[in-house]
Amino acid sequence: MTNQKIVIIEDNDDTFFLIKGLLKNIGYDDQSVVRCAQLHELDRIDPKDVGVVLTDLSLPDSPYRLTFKKVNDHFVYTPIIVLTGTAEVEVTNNILKAGAQDYLIKGEIDSRTLSKSIQYAIERKRMANDYKRLFLESPLPMYIFEKDTYRFLAANEAALRQYQYTRNEFVAMTALDIRPESEWERFYKVRKTMPDSYFDAGRWLHQRKNGEQFYVHVYAHPIEFEGKEATIVLANDIDARVKAEQELQEKTDQIEKILGSVGDGFITIQELTARFNTEDPADPVNATVINGINETVRKLDDVVKGVNGKAHDTITEKTD
Repeated sequence: MTNQKIVIIEDNDDTFFLIKGLLKNIGYDDQSVVRCAQLHELDRIDPKDVGVVLTDLSLPDSPYRLTFKKVNDHFVYTPIIVLTGTAEVEVTNNILKAGAQDYLIKGEIDSRTLSKSIQYAIERKRMANDYKRLFLESPLPMYIFEKDTYRFLAANEAALRQYQYTRNEFVAMTALDIRPESEWERFYKVRKTMPDSYFDAGRWLHQRKNGEQFYVHVYAHPIEFEGKEATIVLANDIDARVKAEQELQEKTDQIEKILGSVGDGFITIQELTARFNTEDPADPVNATVINGINETVRKLDDVVKGVNGKAHDTITEKTD
C-alpha cells in the first residue's frame, strides 16, 4: 500500500496483533509494520521512514500524560493516531488539542474504521504541516511561550540560531531567560497591558546563551497552542541598525559640541577685539587682549586637530 512504515507503539500483545492483522487486511504487509513495546525504542526509528504512527498512551516506561508529547516531538511531521480505552476519552480529547490527528477506541476497531482513520490522519497532518513549516522554517526568529508561566513551548530554527540554544535547552527555559534582568520589570508591565490581538512591542534588549546582549524588535500575538493559552513572538535582530544609530547620534553630538566650541571661540575673539585700544597701541589692556586672542586661537586649533584626528581614526577603522 505504501513504501513508508507504520509504527505501532503498544505494549499489549493482543492489541498489537489485532491491529497488525487489520493493517494487513487494508494493504500493509508485515515488513511495513514496526512495533515499539516501550517508548525508548523510538530512538532506533528514523521519522522520515514512517508514514503513520499509532500509539497507546500508557506504556511501561512512560505515563500517559507524557507519552504523546514525547511521541509528537519525535515524529514532528508524521500523522499520529492515539489508541485509547473508553475511560480515557476525555484525556484523548485533550491530546487531540495538543496535536494528535485522530484516536481509536480499543475494542471498537475494525478494518474499515482503521482505514478511514489513517486516511483522515494523513490528510489532516498534511494540512497542519503546511502551517507548521511556515513557523519552523521561517527565516525570521519566532518562538511560542505559555501565557501564565512564560515557559517556552516551541521555537523555530532561526530562533535557536539567534539565541544559540539547542531545542531541548530552549523549551526548558522561560521568556525571562533570554532577557537581562534589567528588562524583566518592563516585560511584566507589557504582559499586563498586552491586547488580545497583534501587538508591536517595539525594541527590546535580549541575550544569547553566551551572555552577549543584542537588540531585537518584537511583534507578538496571543494564540492557543497545544491546548494552552500562549503568545507567538517574532523577535527580529536589529542590533546592527540600533548600534549604527547610536554611533551616528554620538557623532552628531560630537559635531554639535565642536561647532559650539568654534562658535564660542569666535564670540570670544569678537569680544576681545572690541576691547582693543586702537588709539593708543601702547595701552596695557591691548597686551591682555592679544594674549586672550592667542589663547582662543590655540583652543580653536586644538579643536580642529581633534576633528582631523577622529576623522583619521574613522577612516583607518573602515579600511583595516
